[in-house]
Amino acid sequence: MCTYKKIQEGLHWKIGYRKQKYTKWQIEHAMKWLTAATMVATTKTTRGMVITIQNYDYYQTPQNYECHMNATRKPQLPDTINKNDIKNERKKYSVDFEKFWEAYPNKVGKSYAFRCWKGIRHLPKLEVLLQAIEIQKDSEKWQKGYIPNPSTWLNQGRWEDEIGKQDNNRGYAERLFGPRHEKD
Repeated sequence: MCTYKKIQEGLHWKIGYRKQKYTKWQIEHAMKWLTAATMVATTKTTRGMVITIQNYDYYQTPQNYECHMNATRKPQLPDTINKNDIKNERKKYSVDFEKFWEAYPNKVGKSYAFRCWKGIRHLPKLEVLLQAIEIQKDSEKWQKGYIPNPSTWLNQGRWEDEIGKQDNNRGYAERLFGPRHEKD
């Protein structure tokens, strides 16, 4: 003996602390579909209905269960991922960046500077950066103590800066690559 109310209670599920149920319409619709597909037969009585499962032996064979003996699912690997190992792998810096970091005088924000290093699309050769750092170390601003953070220096392309009027009014590019030859 069964009623739609009992079916609703029997098929409930929980989302957090709330109990969710199918609506009466959903259960009636499902029962009509099962009846039309000749999977069940229903008989109404005064106290509810009697549901008879047609071809019970066919639906109860082990081949129809989700978890049967011939599972094709791959077994789970026993090794677990250590989150600390992942963090340590992220902290590995490239060899060129390590050389840049050694040469740069203001050593703050290494991980952020490395992210900036990786994010620059057209980063010049390491030699150019190191030479620019050496030239700028002798500049007036850097001697007075104004040394930008390495991430700022990288993000703003400070290796292209001209160093002002010291060094005989020669610009940075001129000091790096020699005097410009203009076309006549």
